[in-house]
Parts: sequence; C-alpha cells; structure tokens
Amino acid sequence: MGLREIISSVFKTKTADPARSEIVLTGGAAYAPVETNARLQRLALGICVDYIASAVGKCEFRTFLRGQEVRGEEYYLWNVAPNPTQTSTEFWREVITRLYSEREVLIVPVGGALIIADGFSTEERAVAPTLFTNVSRGDFYIPRVLTSETAIHLTLPGELTPAALTSGVTDILEETLSEAVDKYMHEGGEKGTFEYDADRMGDDDYNRAVNQALEEDFANYYSAKSAVLPIYAGMKYNQFTNSSGQKNSIVGDINSIMRQALTVAAQSVKIAPALILGEVADTKSAVDNMLTFCLDPLLDMITESINSVRYGRAVLDGSFIQADTSCIKHVDALSIAGDLDKLKSAGLFSTNEIRRKIGEPRINSPWADEYSLTKNYENIPGSGTGTTGEDEREEEDNEDRKQDNAGG
Repeated sequence: MGLREIISSVFKTKTADPARSEIVLTGGAAYAPVETNARLQRLALGICVDYIASAVGKCEFRTFLRGQEVRGEEYYLWNVAPNPTQTSTEFWREVITRLYSEREVLIVPVGGALIIADGFSTEERAVAPTLFTNVSRGDFYIPRVLTSETAIHLTLPGELTPAALTSGVTDILEETLSEAVDKYMHEGGEKGTFEYDADRMGDDDYNRAVNQALEEDFANYYSAKSAVLPIYAGMKYNQFTNSSGQKNSIVGDINSIMRQALTVAAQSVKIAPALILGEVADTKSAVDNMLTFCLDPLLDMITESINSVRYGRAVLDGSFIQADTSCIKHVDALSIAGDLDKLKSAGLFSTNEIRRKIGEPRINSPWADEYSLTKNYENIPGSGTGTTGEDEREEEDNEDRKQDNAGG
C-alpha cells in the first residue's frame, strides 16, 4: 500500500464488519475492536440447565415391587451404573442436558444396560406407538425398529422450551452487550494523533518510513505490554489519555446485562433467579421454589415415562419407580435433630428410614425397622374408619361385665 492510499484510508470512514477482526481508521482515530460472539442465551441457559442436571443427578430413584421397596438390578441401573461407560450421575446429567438442548432424549435398553441415543429418526403415529429407526450412539448402531413401548422417549414441547421462550429477549441483550463490549474496548484502547510532513511526501525514503510506522510500528506498539515507538524526523505521535470513570460505568452496564440474561433464563426454567445469581439471602425458599416448580414436574414426567415402559400395568399392583428429591438438599442431622425425633415418635418413620434421609447407612437389626409411638399420642375415640365412639364404649361395657362375672 502506497502513502497516498494510507493517507486516504486514514480520512475515510469504514464500517466495521462484526464477522472480522480488523483495524478501523476513522477521522484520524484508530482502535482495534475484538470480535464479541457473546452468546448470552447459550451461556445463561447452560448455567441454569447445569443446576437442574446436578440436582437430578443427586436424586435417588427408588424401585418398588408389588408394594415393597427393593434394591435389585433395576435400582442398580438407575442409581449406580446404567451402562459400562457411565455412572448414574453422568447418565442423568447427559439426559437433562440433551433434553433441554435438543428437546428430546431417547433411552434405549441394550443387553441389560441403558444407553442414550445420540442419533435416531422418529415416526409419530396418532393411535399407535411411536417408531424409532436409525438409532445409534457413537459407532454403535441398532438395526431393529424400536417403539415407545420398548424405549423411553422424553420430550419437551417445542414452543415452551427455554430457548424458544427467551430467544427474543436474549437477542436484544446480546446486541446490547456487544455494543457495551465494543464501547469498552474503544474507551480502553490506545488513541492519538499522527503528524507527518506533507511537503516530504515525494521522498521515497520518507514514504517508506511513514508506511512502516502506520502498518507495522503502531500495531506492534499497541499490542505489546511494554514497547518503544520509533518516531522519525518530520513525524510526531500525540497520545491521548482517557479517564477510568467511563470504563467503570461500562463495566457496570456489562454486569447488569449479564445479570438480566441470567434472570430471564432462570425464570424460563422456573428457577428462582436469586439461586442462579448466587445470592445467599433466603436460599432455602429459592431451593424450595426450584423443587416445587422445576424439578418435581420434570421428574414426574421422567418417572411416568420410565414406569410406562419398564413396568407397564404392573404399576397398578404396586410395582413402579419413584424419584426421591429429598436427597437434593444438604442435610445437617444435628440442626434438625428435634424434627427427626418428632418423625420417629409420631410413628411416621423408622430408625432406618430416618438414617436414609440423613445419608447414614442402615442398621441391620430388626428393631431399626420398627415404628415407635410415644404415649403422648392417644387415639381419638371414633376417629378410626372401623369403629365409632359408641362401639368402643360398648366394648368397654362388655369387658367390664366379663370382669364382674369372673369375680362373682
């Protein structure tokens, strides 16, 4: 590039192409904008989905057979290792991540294990089971046709997925963030004026020196942490110094935009924004809110799908799987000792059931599975379904007559 073209570029306004990283020269001021692909929606939803995936991974999936809780092969699959390459926590994190990112997940039984398909074709039918073909995971391919009666198909309605709900708002926030970052880089960049001797433009050596200054020396000077800028005779560089007040204001704007994006994403998946933002005030209420409006409905959908495929109508006889969300919260046994005592003394939980709630191993003794009821709790006459107050009084009278006859 000749000197004339360089001078022309300095005084010619260019429009920055956001898809490229280039030096933009306009009106004598120069700055190098950094490409800002700030994918706010992906970042914000990723954080929220990771919260959900971590919570589901902590759940215990309890299995029941004809009304009795059992720990057999089915329990092992859902709580320990569903397949040889994944633990249950890894498995559930992948299920939840795929469910929110792709809107559907297909869990396939293969040789006594469970795998998550990463590719399949779906053929939905109105009054017949859905068909799944071309099912694969990595280089493993299932040639046979699967149906919704043999494979577990989890879905989210397309129009109600978090990505669909937040796309409009996050698009606006992404544009605003890009402008704020670009403005921050502009305020924080090096700025100055470059003076040269126009009368010496016909001198080839002078032209080469100006070319080198504009094309190489300034670029190296701006990019280096510590540098010296060579200035030749007939040239002068004047550096401008900006105050940090404007930069601090822009940083506050960027932080506000990020918080707003996280808030929108959290609300779309029914998580209290305070939990995602890391605010410690009233964390208990935020966690309870997440359990009630986010995790409970999600796990109901998952367990219903599992039950329909793995148990079918045996559910009516008490055979089913159930997600226990009480494992999600951290439990400090000492801080809730009084509440635990109430649960046991009222006959609601046995010792082993309480130990399970607080993450302690069971006691292999018959007494630990027994239920206790303190004498403070008395039956209310007539409150049962089998007897009334008059029946109980009649029984007492009959007992008294028996005792009188025996004494006579």
